[in-house]
Amino acid sequence: HVDLCTPEEHLESKDKIDILEFIKNLKTINAEASIITLNYTRTIDHFFSTKNLRELKINTNGRDYRIKSLYHLHGYTNSNVILGVNDISQIKNIDFQNDSEFINMYIKRESNNLLKHNIENQCYRLIEKANIISLFGCSLGLTDKYIWELIGKRIKDGAKVIIFKTANNINNRSIRSQVKSRNSIISHFLELASSPDNDLKDFKENVKVSFGSGIFKFK
Repeated sequence: HVDLCTPEEHLESKDKIDILEFIKNLKTINAEASIITLNYTRTIDHFFSTKNLRELKINTNGRDYRIKSLYHLHGYTNSNVILGVNDISQIKNIDFQNDSEFINMYIKRESNNLLKHNIENQCYRLIEKANIISLFGCSLGLTDKYIWELIGKRIKDGAKVIIFKTANNINNRSIRSQVKSRNSIISHFLELASSPDNDLKDFKENVKVSFGSGIFKFK
């Protein structure tokens, strides 16, 4: 639960200081952390329930934190499974592009709207007011671009994003390897999060990357 509230503890020193200074300038005493998962399994739900995370409160860096909510944006393995793409441009078959039933079933935002469970709107509102957004275990693919664009709007407003990645392909002895990998991930994400009316090329400092941090590691 501490990792959920203080992801900056897994950053390199300079990035950590930057995030802590950002938090300090928010001038808020109480803070909430919520989870939006794109995973279809209930693994995190069991942990959420077993540990009673909703009832836990921690105090760190002069602030009180609590875990507020958990949402499955794309459903579960056995209920409301949402599979598909981001928009029509990702459908190559022209016939399917003009098939309203296919669009409703396989364009993610349309599927969520049809289910009428309102989970997507709750997730969107969380993103729209978030000051720090951590991305863990995400493939950062085009099929979820609508999510990255929502985060991109928050970046434009000053929010910070922390991306957690494995260090499998990084040579820790090589500064060049680390810098190149970090810059590549940041550029890729900002491209995904950009839209025609929201160019984020000048917001690289708002995105931090942590490699092989061990965050959420179970003991």
